[in-house]
Amino acid sequence: MGLMLIIATAITSLLNISSKSLDKTYKKQNLNSDISFVVEYIKDEISSSNYNYVQDDNIYFVKKHGNKYSYINYYLSGKTIIRREVETRSLSKHKFNKYDGKNELIDDVKNFYLKDMDNFYELYIESDDENIKTSIAKRNQELWRIRDLYIFWPWW
Repeated sequence: MGLMLIIATAITSLLNISSKSLDKTYKKQNLNSDISFVVEYIKDEISSSNYNYVQDDNIYFVKKHGNKYSYINYYLSGKTIIRREVETRSLSKHKFNKYDGKNELIDDVKNFYLKDMDNFYELYIESDDENIKTSIAKRNQELWRIRDLYIFWPWW
């Protein structure tokens, strides 16, 4: 009877350790999947934007929707990556204090940045278990360059 009790305790202990390990692996895999989703989401949004500009260390991506423009940027708040959006009727470098919407894309992030590197954007996301640093090709136009074209070519 004592031997059965010892064997049952050992088996229960092994099952408990296996369960904790499986739970940790599941959480890590889920976070890695979420990070991959966020990277692809941001890449898609950048490639589908028409214009961009940098103001106060924030990169704004501008999408044209008929006669309106959506201004989108990303930032880290605490441990959460936030996507902000505001819609206006004018195309210019705005400095926004109020946004129409905020979406939390992912939490449990240690570090995040999106930098304009002249010819491409650099996206970095760091979590406890994974670091992703990727380059995203620029396909949109910078607002300041468009404004310069209007200055030099007034008939446009």
